[in-house]
Formats: sequence, C-alpha cells, structure tokens
Amino acid sequence: MSYFNVNKTMTRILITADVHCGVGNKLDDCLWALSSMRQYAAENDIGVVAVLGDLFHDRVNLNIKVISEVAAFLDDARYKYDQDWLIFPGNHDMFMRHTWDVNSLKPIKRLITLIDDYGLVKIYGRRFRIIPFIQHEEIYMKVIDHIENETEGSDILLTHIGISNAMHNSCFLMQHWGLVNFNNTKFSKVFAGHFHCGQQFGNIYIPGSPIPFRFDEGMVPHGFYVLDVETDNVEFVDIKWRDGVQAPPDYITVSEADINDLDPTNANVRVILDNTKSRDELDDLRHHLESNGAVKISWMKAKEQEVAVPKESAAMEPDTLFEKFIDHDKPDGLSRDLLISLNKKVIDEAFSVSTEVDE
Repeated sequence: MSYFNVNKTMTRILITADVHCGVGNKLDDCLWALSSMRQYAAENDIGVVAVLGDLFHDRVNLNIKVISEVAAFLDDARYKYDQDWLIFPGNHDMFMRHTWDVNSLKPIKRLITLIDDYGLVKIYGRRFRIIPFIQHEEIYMKVIDHIENETEGSDILLTHIGISNAMHNSCFLMQHWGLVNFNNTKFSKVFAGHFHCGQQFGNIYIPGSPIPFRFDEGMVPHGFYVLDVETDNVEFVDIKWRDGVQAPPDYITVSEADINDLDPTNANVRVILDNTKSRDELDDLRHHLESNGAVKISWMKAKEQEVAVPKESAAMEPDTLFEKFIDHDKPDGLSRDLLISLNKKVIDEAFSVSTEVDE
C-alpha cells in the first residue's frame, strides 16, 4: 500500500480525467485546464490531484513539445505548489493495448505518483483502489471480482473504463460494451475516466474531460470533482470558475432558426441549415455570428443531422453496428458483403488475441 501527502490539515482531493494533452492543436487549451485545476487546488487547501487516465492523447508518438510543457507544469505543481498528482494510464497513455509496461507517463514519473498496475493507495487515511484501463471488459470484470474480495465498505475506486449505463460519446465503440457496471458494487464510490461528458448516477462519478474537444462534447458543463474524504461530500466544479481568464471555446450546435437567440461568445458554432444557401447568404450568417463573438463557424445540412452511429449502438454487437455504419455511408465502388466479411475477421482476430493474453 502506498501512502502520500499526509498533511493532516487537508481532507480533500481534486479528481479529473481525460485531459488529452497533445490532441489536435489544443495544447494551450489543455495546459489552461491543468493550470486552472492546479490554481483551484492551491487556493482551496487541496494537496492531491488524481488524474483518472488519458493525461496524454497520442498513443504512439508523443510530441516533444507536449511532454516538455506538461513536465514543466508538473515540476511546478510538485516543487512550487507542493501538490501530489496521482496519475495512472488510460487507453491513450498505453503504447500497447494489453499491458501497462510501456506507457507515456513513465518519462514523468519523478514528478507524479504513478500507478501503472491495479493496487491500493491511502490518501489522508482513506483507502483508494486503482484500476488503470483494461482493453477487454471480461478481463476488467475479473480484476473487479478479485479486488472486491478484499474491499472494505469505505473503499473508493479510481479507474478508467467505459460503464454500460453511462451517457457517452458516439466515438466510443468497443466489443461487449455492456459488461462493465457497478450496480452491486462493494465500493462506496466509483470515479471513472474515459467518457468526456461529466455525469453522476448512483455512486458513479464521471468527471469527463475538463474542456470539450468536439461538438458532441459541447453545450454541457466541463470541470472536475472535489472529494472530501472525511465527510464523503462530492462537489462538481465548472472549470469556467476562473474569473478574468477566458476558457477554451465551447462547441455549440444550433438550428438556423435559433441563431438570433444564441449567444455565440467564445464558441465554435455549427449551424444546421434549413435549406441550400447561396455564398452570400452564408457570408451574412457568418458575419452575424462572428460579430457576436463566435470563434469558428461550420455548416451542416438538416438531413445530415442524424448521427452516423445510432444512439442504440451501446447495445449492439460490433458486426451489427458496422452494417448500420456502411448502410448509412454507402461507400462507392465497394462490396457491402466484402466489407462486412473483412470487418468480422478483424473483430474475431482481435478477440482471439485478447483471449490469449488473458489466458
């Protein structure tokens, strides 16, 4: 068992996830989010920050500027702010899908408390179970069963995994999606990374990413949780709390008819067009939005509003989901039967590799 930050005057920890440093051209936005959380912790007598996976984004090629900037930030967090940042691998921090041995957190391990295996830590006297990301859900549930045999009633789980009854982004598609749930868990609370839209149901807390990265993550609060280990109180803090410091832009989708009622200040705006527009008409709409503070504007025809991946995807088998995808996209010049056959071979091969690793 690991013990750290034993300052007895502190009882609260800050919990975040899915910062994704290095995604797109958003490094400055990610560093803004990290700095906001570090400042909040410093101003509110919080000595431990837990990152529930996916501190970094690129699984294979970690940009030197990205790791240098993040290392400089964490150096300040540890030696100037006297904060412990506890971090474990999410799927984006892992170079290989089925092992934590090679991960992007090891180069910065002197600056953080790195947990790269499932285990137990004690923070301010409270027991926390840690399970980093596990690719195959059957294996994940076996680890849960093993850990719960040694779990005390007040233990809290920190993990990175998709949970079956959570609201999630359309980009999250995995085989056997519905296996992971905590309906009858022995843990007093579960904090999980992986989904980017923050939410809470029962004793499950998903902080989400501190900032949105795409349109299906916009128009909802983004921030972090603060947990008091003595009172068990959990508070969600919207990251826009920093007065005088502009947050990264939100992502807003709006119908053409509602444009005049929209406040697009500091937002990437996607407009659903009622019908085909001339270039002059689009320029007029763009000018209206930009003059009212929009950062970027994009267009979507009303018939394109249907999401390519249906809402019921979480309950579908991968082959059924793939069939719906190609029926929606209708790729030109490609055989539907051949695509379905190749997709099935890929799924079967991936499943067989995962089973071999488990055994």
